[in-house]
Amino acid sequence: MTGFDKQNSLLTDTLIKDGYFAEEINNKKVFKLFSSVYDEYYALRRGVGLRIQMEHSILQLTGKDSLDYLHRVSTNNIKELPEGKVAKTILTTDKGRILDCVNVVNLNEKLFLLGHQNTGTILHRWLDKFIITDDVKVENLQNDYILIELLGPQADSFITLLFGKQVEAIEINSAKELYFDISNLYLIKERNRLNGLQFKIIIKHHEAVNLINYALSNKGLFELKLIGENAYKIFCIEEGILSANELNDRFNPLEANLKEEISFTKGCYIGQEVVARLDAYDKVQKSIFGFEFERKILVDTFSPILDGDENEVGVVTSTACDCEKDRMIGMGYLKKNSDNSQLHIKVNSDKINVIPKNFPLI
Repeated sequence: MTGFDKQNSLLTDTLIKDGYFAEEINNKKVFKLFSSVYDEYYALRRGVGLRIQMEHSILQLTGKDSLDYLHRVSTNNIKELPEGKVAKTILTTDKGRILDCVNVVNLNEKLFLLGHQNTGTILHRWLDKFIITDDVKVENLQNDYILIELLGPQADSFITLLFGKQVEAIEINSAKELYFDISNLYLIKERNRLNGLQFKIIIKHHEAVNLINYALSNKGLFELKLIGENAYKIFCIEEGILSANELNDRFNPLEANLKEEISFTKGCYIGQEVVARLDAYDKVQKSIFGFEFERKILVDTFSPILDGDENEVGVVTSTACDCEKDRMIGMGYLKKNSDNSQLHIKVNSDKINVIPKNFPLI
């Protein structure tokens, strides 16, 4: 979690005053830990983790053509997305490369687009670029709203503690406007990869402080922890949850195993011809994988993966030290049909063996 403007600094400053340490990285404050990696990881696996996503993009589309427009420029068939429902779609370049994979939240009079870290400005410009006569207005709400996630096996019970039984009436992959104290927010209910429930809360910056304090003060017997970047990265790599490191214009959606977010029958969208051709002629060159490294060693993002003949056959996109199993893990892309028996990376003069794994890595 990072602070990047005056609105975010309110949350950041409040957390620092409460005793949490923020590390300065690229002129931004990052909360890598709130307690310990193990305790936060434990909450994600056995309790409930509260994650504050300050830099994840939140865009709003308004105007009577908004849903139709987004349907026409993105990969999925969302033209008939019902009010109150949530769906995923991918925005791609004209070369079929990923700009971002977003959650579309249909609130009738407006759409929310929830993207990944630091993609808000890019998405805003890209969406504006193709509006000609459509009645669509795109706004970047990153300075106004913030996204909070509740994750873990206790998330369903804890969210009911916060907002009451009205949460039970919300269907899976749906959103509803709720009221907390004197403010309103939007709650999204989703299935996670373990077939449990997880929740996203879209809330205004200045109101998020009260919600977080209320949650921490009323956790009771719940194993609730604020989740820093270190523990969350371990969790994501183990589960194959892709970040902006994997979702960018270096890669296409089929390489990222995002076929479920692509409609091959709905007609044209930006990049459609390239994606369709890759699928129809089986031309996808590489695929996303998990990795386990021979030794615990710091690995640079986008380090090349080499085969036994020193040919580059892949790239590491994310890494983390797994605190529970005391190992170095990662994810990235590998060329199809490569010899995976002698994969390695080079760190300075060291040759580190890399073992590809299918998700989940547990």
